[in-house]
Amino acid sequence: MRMNNQIDITEILPSINVPTLVIHRKDDVTVNVEGGRILAERIPDAKYVELSGTDHLPFVGENSDRILDEMEQFLTGETSTPSIERVLATVVFTDIAG
Repeated sequence: MRMNNQIDITEILPSINVPTLVIHRKDDVTVNVEGGRILAERIPDAKYVELSGTDHLPFVGENSDRILDEMEQFLTGETSTPSIERVLATVVFTDIAG
């Protein structure tokens, strides 16, 4: 992480010309939220989404599902609704001794 913090790519960010999604958690303990904001500002037409939370890894934390939803929306243009299958069941247990 120390090496990553020393790499400055801000000069090349304006040359990115593909759709870009930047997602950052507001209280990320590893990378300051300002880093995400700067990425989104300097990449032309980047979409920036700032979420609550402290985790840096996208697959953990309080809103990991929201990150997946944002990615799905960005890539496909829509968010799918999960299909939930429910089953009503009754369980009867009897213990007869002797």
